[in-house]
Amino acid sequence: MSFSDWITARFRYRRFARGGHNIARRCATLQPYWEPHLEASRAVQRQWDVKGKRLLVLGPGRLLDFAVELAERFQEVMLLDADPTATPKWRELAGKLKGRVAVDYDLRELTLKYDPWQMYFAERLGSASPRSRWATALETLRHMIAVPAPRLPAADAVLSLNVLSQLPIGWQEIVEEVLIDSFGKKWVREREQEWVEALLPSGLTLVQDHFAAIASTRCRHALVITDTHYTEYRGVAAYSRGSYAPPPAEGEHTTWSALCNAEVDSLLTGWTRRTLGEWDWHIAPFGLESEPYGTFHRVAAWRFDREPGVAR
Repeated sequence: MSFSDWITARFRYRRFARGGHNIARRCATLQPYWEPHLEASRAVQRQWDVKGKRLLVLGPGRLLDFAVELAERFQEVMLLDADPTATPKWRELAGKLKGRVAVDYDLRELTLKYDPWQMYFAERLGSASPRSRWATALETLRHMIAVPAPRLPAADAVLSLNVLSQLPIGWQEIVEEVLIDSFGKKWVREREQEWVEALLPSGLTLVQDHFAAIASTRCRHALVITDTHYTEYRGVAAYSRGSYAPPPAEGEHTTWSALCNAEVDSLLTGWTRRTLGEWDWHIAPFGLESEPYGTFHRVAAWRFDREPGVAR
């Protein structure tokens, strides 16, 4: 590994480790609001009637939303995540399953485009003239370079566990860092809608890649649990940490696609899709994390089954 590759790997490690710690902290401090979502995710997995030799789990994290009952139906469970600080939880699962757990904490295949895109974006900004740099930034974001689609290990079934919508967010965070370095925080925040909209094509590519990765395993069954929409709301009384309360049904709401406006039924050709569950996740109640607004996510659990006769 070259020195530049080592530096890149260390930054990737720190980014995902920081994200994993933040998730654990928020889950602990907002437990009444997070637990209904976590239990809904686990319940869908328990109801998913699949079994086989290998189950591949994408994004298991600290196993907060993972159903051990599903793992028990397979001879081997392979966990792929980007946060190696979650390994103590994986060892606990391996103990419960008598060692039938394989771990790969480097999600390079699912985040394959991050590093080359970041380098290309930074190079384009660095070579642009001062007067054209912002226009260059937006144009580059709309037309990122081609990077090969990801490939994953063979599996009988794949569980994508609340990770799909995080892939465009991870790319957005990288872009924001580069933009702030180039233009300053005030400039970037004032033009947030403009550059976030320019990110939609590359974000959609990451969503499409995730389904291509699932298909690359040659599995016949997949369960995708993911955010589908994000909603921010304002103008309500602050919530309490002590007990769950649903997000308001009325008032000022702003909603946008968590999957970059993807047409879900076109993402796995030759597969049938069935919705196993939908629910709202009151992830950040008003006044508990951010005073100006609260946030809830719309979550869906989709079962995909490869149609008979479709090549694997």
